[in-house]
Amino acid sequence: MSTQYVVRFLSPTTNTTPLPILAGYTAHPSWITSTELQGIRGPLSVSAAETDSIFPDEERHEMEAILRTMSTDEDKKISYQMTLYSGVAHGFATRADLSDERQRWAKEEAAMQAIRWMDRFVKGA
Repeated sequence: MSTQYVVRFLSPTTNTTPLPILAGYTAHPSWITSTELQGIRGPLSVSAAETDSIFPDEERHEMEAILRTMSTDEDKKISYQMTLYSGVAHGFATRADLSDERQRWAKEEAAMQAIRWMDRFVKGA
């Protein structure tokens, strides 16, 4: 699912509206504004690529700072995970070259990251 939709589904329309999803995961995020990110009210896990012109270091650092602040905010207390995979580019979790061991490993680890995240926040909910 696109980052935009994950973030939107984690953002209630009011503070009393239930979230449409219990937790979110996204790989190589794109096209998300800081305002949209600040609106989330559920746990978010992110797999990021070391080389990514669509989600460059500056945007990743900004996302980390926002999530870090939200994780300690008494009103929000958002759980988050941000994993940076070396040696891969934007799209690695969906379009990896499986003949390249580094890309294959990153793709598989990103998939496991998503599964573990959903097990933590969704399984049994």
